[in-house]
Amino acid sequence: MLADDNLRAEVLDGVLGLACAFALLALATRWRRARLLLIPAAGLAWFAMPHLALLLVSAEPTVFWEAPSAGNAVICRAWQGCLC
Repeated sequence: MLADDNLRAEVLDGVLGLACAFALLALATRWRRARLLLIPAAGLAWFAMPHLALLLVSAEPTVFWEAPSAGNAVICRAWQGCLC
C-alpha cells in the first residue's frame, strides 16, 4: 500500500499532523502559559484523522488464482471438498 506515492503522501500527512498535535499537547501540558496551544492541537488532530482512515480499511484480496484452462478449473472444483 505504501508503495503508491499518493497513498504514502496521504498517510504521511496524517502522521505528521498527529505528531504536531501531540507536540503542541506536550507543550501545553508542560507550561501553564501555553494552554492556548490546546486549540491548534485539537484542530490539527481533527484534520489529521481523516488522512489516517486509509489505514483502517478492511483488507480485500486483489489477486485471485485462475486455472490455466477450463478443464483444470473443473478438476479443482471437484477436489475442493476432498480430505484425501
